[in-house]
Amino acid sequence: MTLFIQPFGIHPSEIAKEEKQIDEQVLEIEKIAKSNKVVAIGEIGLDYHWDKDTKDIQKYAFLEQMKLANKLNLPIVIHSRDAIMDTIEILKEEVLPSRKGILHCCQLNKDLVKAGLDAGFYISFAGPVTYKSSKNAPEIVRNGTR
Repeated sequence: MTLFIQPFGIHPSEIAKEEKQIDEQVLEIEKIAKSNKVVAIGEIGLDYHWDKDTKDIQKYAFLEQMKLANKLNLPIVIHSRDAIMDTIEILKEEVLPSRKGILHCCQLNKDLVKAGLDAGFYISFAGPVTYKSSKNAPEIVRNGTR
């Protein structure tokens, strides 16, 4: 028998368009997350790359899922794409998860990495560190492994 354990949440590019729908989705996530196979709430966060018109509803969904993570005492997996300043603001001022987690989709921005580390998160340096355009990658990775 294969046992799969994984994070579970609403990715920012998949969220509903209204708060009421998000509230219903979060309730459904709560039911599923009570399973012992769910180890984190995620991948949640902000993604302004394709749709900049949904910033407010993305923030709402992000915060509601962070609150759920706190309620269930689960860590979170954060996705942040083209939303550096809003992600930093939330990490500094909003409802921080009690179990922290991983800043998974993390653009190579020293302020974002610092905010994640200061908030107690692990940082995931994925594929973008290999891009030729990521000239600051070595410095950011070095600082992110302090």
